[in-house]
Amino acid sequence: MYQNQLVKAKTGFFSSVPKIKLEDFIFLLILFLLPTQFGRHFWPDFSYISGVRIDYLSPTIYITDILILLLFISVFIKSFKNSILKVIKKNRTLVNHLILITLFIILNILFSKNILPSLYGAIKLSECIFFALYTFFKIRKIKQDLILFVFSSGVIFQSLLSIAQYIKQGSLGGMFYFLGERTFNGQTPGIANVSLNGELILRSYGTFSHPNVLAGFLLLIMTFILFNSDFKKIMSSLYICAIILGTVALLFTFSRIAILLWLFSILFFVFSKVRTSPKYKASLVALLTLSVITSFFLYSPFYLRFIQTSFFEDALILREKLIFAGFEQFLKNPILGVGLNNYFSAIVASGNVFILQPVHNIFLLTLIQTGVVGFCYFMWIFYKALAAVVKTKCIYLKLIFFYIILIGLFDHYFITLQQGQLLFSYFMGVILSKHD
Repeated sequence: MYQNQLVKAKTGFFSSVPKIKLEDFIFLLILFLLPTQFGRHFWPDFSYISGVRIDYLSPTIYITDILILLLFISVFIKSFKNSILKVIKKNRTLVNHLILITLFIILNILFSKNILPSLYGAIKLSECIFFALYTFFKIRKIKQDLILFVFSSGVIFQSLLSIAQYIKQGSLGGMFYFLGERTFNGQTPGIANVSLNGELILRSYGTFSHPNVLAGFLLLIMTFILFNSDFKKIMSSLYICAIILGTVALLFTFSRIAILLWLFSILFFVFSKVRTSPKYKASLVALLTLSVITSFFLYSPFYLRFIQTSFFEDALILREKLIFAGFEQFLKNPILGVGLNNYFSAIVASGNVFILQPVHNIFLLTLIQTGVVGFCYFMWIFYKALAAVVKTKCIYLKLIFFYIILIGLFDHYFITLQQGQLLFSYFMGVILSKHD
């Protein structure tokens, strides 16, 4: 078909590979390593509560932190060469917002319950703001095929690892430990198991800190892949492989919300393609996948995860207790909040055990840590994102924005864990940039 390899290299996906700039390569590498937890933890005194180590309070340097720092240095050097004053004048509104955010962060730190964890929280917040802004300005300039390739590769890797963990009912260890896989099995204290017909089954973790975080990653990334892939291109086999393996891995997380939302993504995709192009082959692939998933539920114990749900189960009771404890914290510090990275409900007890977890709601958690002032700004950002989503023609962004809000109402990892923070920052940057 091609006269020589040189002509082939100039076509399709491969044409973009030689043209990648160093800055773009760092950005893509961050996206590829986003699911990993390779990093160095530190345990100062403030990271302990009643003698117990709290991961959320542990200052950690991840490989993704180092890459984002390199990205920041690259942007700073480029801005310096282009004259910082010109850059400031060109983005005056943005600079004014950053100044106001900086002043608020300073006040939040000064009036926080514990300054050191608040200072660490401010550093992480600054990192996320930079990454979101970088995505906002650069996402249109990077070929989407590259993003698809990076995310598909990440989904395949995480899915294969997760499936292996489920089969083994424990971690694999070895090289995966250095990528962030925790050492665990079904009997590890505090590990996430699911009870089906009285039998405890270990939920898959991948290299994430919890199955729900893995599920959120798979849901958002697979939705992006599904709606943006051209299944007729040479890379289509990679995308299809990512969707099929990712679907299986998602089931093994037993994350109910993420699984239901993924089924909704598939249904939405099928009906949108059938409506616009009845003969579109990808729709048939999606429909077949949906049939397999449905059969999997009907003829396997997985469906029990959904029918054996009760409003009195431990997970829901814990969330309710954390919400009430959270409101009590907010009422004590309603204006500026208790401080970034300062809220952990040690007062919440389950039996004789104290629950050292943040409230499972990103909106309430923001209200508690930053008060009314920070919460209003947070909601203003969501308002701007909503305005962009309404205007955009990208269906997948509408779905992802809805998914972020829905998951954020029941979990906290978008603003408390490294992987969730970067995932949230990236997609908010993409959403805010997509106003057609």
